[in-house]
Amino acid sequence: MHLRIGGDGMSKEFVSVWYHRIPETEKDLPVLLYNGKVYTPREIYNEVMRGSGLGDKLQRKLEELHSMHSFSYEDLRGLDYIAKIRAEKVIKNLPKGFTIVSISQNGRTTWTPDELMKSDLFKKAVEYEKKQVIKTLTGGH
Repeated sequence: MHLRIGGDGMSKEFVSVWYHRIPETEKDLPVLLYNGKVYTPREIYNEVMRGSGLGDKLQRKLEELHSMHSFSYEDLRGLDYIAKIRAEKVIKNLPKGFTIVSISQNGRTTWTPDELMKSDLFKKAVEYEKKQVIKTLTGGH
């Protein structure tokens, strides 16, 4: 499968292969921060396949992050921001009346989505989402 290579030598095939390996449930959750805006895998894929200038820039950033073994301070700050947005999106999309119940030695605790956003569990959800973003960016799916 060969796809057009842009003027700077980048191949659309890289993004196509990356995108099609991502689980459907992850394709509409943010993974990349570029110029102050977050992008989902689906948005990145669509921009790159259209051959837009933005698509070229998103692909360049994706390729950079995909091959990194460590992230810059700026990228890590972006990762925190993206993970928080993802966790909020997942919690806000929970069905009406949904609660989370935790049972421990101290008894039973119940959280509504609004309460969850203010809890230590939200911080754990953000940490989980950071790992998911890194897996998605680096092709770990």
